Amino acid sequence: MEYSHDVGSRPQFALRFDNVIPISKLYEIKEETLYDILAIVIYVDEIKVNFKPEGTTASPVITRSLFVLDQSEHWVQVTLWEKQAYELKVQEGEILALRHVKVSGYRGRTISVLSNSTVHMHPHEALPLQCEALARWYKQLGSPRGLDDFTGQTRIVDIDKLQKVPVRVPEDYENTRD
Repeated sequence: MEYSHDVGSRPQFALRFDNVIPISKLYEIKEETLYDILAIVIYVDEIKVNFKPEGTTASPVITRSLFVLDQSEHWVQVTLWEKQAYELKVQEGEILALRHVKVSGYRGRTISVLSNSTVHMHPHEALPLQCEALARWYKQLGSPRGLDDFTGQTRIVDIDKLQKVPVRVPEDYENTRD
C-alpha cells in the first residue's frame, strides 16, 4: 500500500481515478472488484487484534476500520490490514482518495485497502476541484450527524460515538493554490 501524509514535503503526484464510484452505488456493482473512492473520514476505530480459534497455527490478524462518507450521503466501512492498520495516521474529518480498493460483501458492502491499493491523505493538490466541492458539501451539512443519517443500514458501530467533525485541510493548502 502506498500513502502520503504531508502535503508540504511530499513530491507532486498525479492522481488518476479510473473507476471512481459514489458510495451509494456500491450495492449495484460486482463484488471483489477494484474501485476508487474520494470521501471524508467520519469515524476512525481503534486497532483490533483478531485472534484465530484455539488449535490453529495462524497468527493474529491486525485490523482498523475507518468509516467514510461522500456526497452521495452514504458511508462505507474501510478496512485497513496489518501494517497499514497502525502506520496510516488518519483522523476524522480528513479527505481521503482511495485508489484500487476492493469492494466486498461481508455484512453488507465494505471496502478493503489491499497491499496494491493507494491511500492519498489530503489529496487537495492533486484533486483540487473535487476536494473543494466535497469539503464545501460536508461543511453545509450543518448539525451533528451519525451514520444512521446517511443510510438505512448501520453495521457494527456505536452511533453515539459518531459526531460531525470539521474537514481537515492542510494549513498550507491556500498557499499552494494559484
